[in-house]
Amino acid sequence: DLTEPDWPWISPAEARREAAERLSHRPKAVARFAARGGSSGGFPPVWAELSDPNAKPAKELVPNVDALLRHTMAMLLAGDEAADNGDDSSPERAAAWSAAQEAVASVPPGSREGLARCLEYLQKRIGVPRDMSLPAARRLR
Repeated sequence: DLTEPDWPWISPAEARREAAERLSHRPKAVARFAARGGSSGGFPPVWAELSDPNAKPAKELVPNVDALLRHTMAMLLAGDEAADNGDDSSPERAAAWSAAQEAVASVPPGSREGLARCLEYLQKRIGVPRDMSLPAARRLR
């Protein structure tokens, strides 16, 4: 990898496990943080939209964000060989994918756009190396 040549010792499976471990360390806090993407900016407003310290989470979205992040962890853990080969036929990965699809389907249609904004908010704010290694962050994103 020409971008970060110092990471070749982390295999894709290890990166997925690290990403899942980091999410599982404080899942409620991560969900609350991500839910900030579903609310309007904090007050007083700041110029740096990616680092608004005054942003408040959209409390109504926290349970759905938490559920989807838990399904994300399951997909990360179930996807070792299958994800590397582009094969979704392993029983673990198929079950994790099916459960994730059911969770998304259970979200009221009016909340899906806000939920997508929450996940994008988290995606843009994963810090390397503060939060996890570069390979793990790439897998999670």
